[in-house]
Amino acid sequence: MATHTGTHLDAPCHFARGKWSVADIPLENFVDRPVAVIDIVDQSVATRDYELSVSDIKEWEKMNGEIADKSVILVKSGWGRFWPKKLEYFGTETKDISLLHFPGVHPDAAQWITENRQIVGIGIDSPSIDNGQSKHYKSHQIFAANNIYHLENIAQTIHKLPATGARLTLLPLKIEGASGTSVTVIAQIDDNNDISISAKCAPNLLLAFMPSLLASFVTLRYIIS
Repeated sequence: MATHTGTHLDAPCHFARGKWSVADIPLENFVDRPVAVIDIVDQSVATRDYELSVSDIKEWEKMNGEIADKSVILVKSGWGRFWPKKLEYFGTETKDISLLHFPGVHPDAAQWITENRQIVGIGIDSPSIDNGQSKHYKSHQIFAANNIYHLENIAQTIHKLPATGARLTLLPLKIEGASGTSVTVIAQIDDNNDISISAKCAPNLLLAFMPSLLASFVTLRYIIS
């Protein structure tokens, strides 16, 4: 079974020897985690290989407050709108990696996050945490060295999440020693955020209005056929 395709999780050991495998990651890092959604859609429209910057993070915190401890950062690039068209999503239909073009996270931003904030994971709605033209996957390495997992190919339903206030629960396959796994990502949104859900989004949405919880649920996983 392929473990690094579709919506999936990269365990820290994928890029850092001796760090957590999928089965080693504490359950608490997967359940009911606060989410910080950082929007770089405009920047990614202007530049296909745009990378989340330290200034993007600081600007987000100016508007929304400091990223909470034990959070998951989700980077919203808008790239999900291209899924599953290979040319638009990856930048090429060939296996020539020099032709890959998609947004990611700048290594300086990865370093700043690990030195200044206490997150458990980071995800993006593009093929990789490092952008398409990355040669050394430095952002992967920086996060992995700090036992921070990565979520890649987050579904386009990410656009339904507010900048703050959502909670994330992950349902990975617990594979001993694995460096990655397919994962279902579920975001719980407080109904006070007044998020409208369109039936056209199915099957990428799991919606359950629960009076006792006053919450909507959105899945951020692609269905692979």
